[in-house]
Amino acid sequence: FAVVDGVLYKADKTQIVYYPEQRKAASLTIPKEVILIGEETFAYNEVLKEIIFEAGGTEPLVIENKAFYNAINLLRVELPERLTSIGEYAFGYCQQLISITIPENVKTIGEDAFYRCEKLVEVFNQSSLVIDAYHDSYVAYYAANIYTPTEGQSILEYREDGFVTYTDEEGTVYLMGYGGFDTEITIPGYIDAIDGSSFYAGVVFYGSDITKVVISEGVEYLGGGF
Repeated sequence: FAVVDGVLYKADKTQIVYYPEQRKAASLTIPKEVILIGEETFAYNEVLKEIIFEAGGTEPLVIENKAFYNAINLLRVELPERLTSIGEYAFGYCQQLISITIPENVKTIGEDAFYRCEKLVEVFNQSSLVIDAYHDSYVAYYAANIYTPTEGQSILEYREDGFVTYTDEEGTVYLMGYGGFDTEITIPGYIDAIDGSSFYAGVVFYGSDITKVVISEGVEYLGGGF
């Protein structure tokens, strides 16, 4: 076996053997040697906010059923180009996930792979798969935009203070999520609205480790954000 950044892998690092619950880091970089993310490897994790796959891998990668199921704070996942398959319910109930890119080598996306990802408002589809709101993976069920590799720009802004926002055509700035690490936060004055129902977004801070939120005077509307 091999241990990398507190995570147990097979000796050749091709598969994660055990992801310890006591690991409290919010970000994880998965080694380029990994070719399989097994069933429920990260299921029900409440800490991880970001998954990064190390560049340089050449072997095909498979994400099995329920690999990230109900990882309730997972906000960002950078899927690698070598990914070929996403299993059923692989990202089901990842209710903080707001944007995803489907790499060009992906050939299959399992049924309900993104079920109840209610904040997933944009999808960058680089694969040959036909993805729309009716795809049985639910990957685009909530999406405000579905992009091809050559058109469209992100509707989301990842700000330096950790907040993720969306600005509509009228200039209203909506809070979509928080990717920072502070447990006590102040909603900035540049945010106009916290309204989960506007994007089927559920609850902005559901399952997070935030203990205190201060609302600035600039926020004009509170909807389903809490």
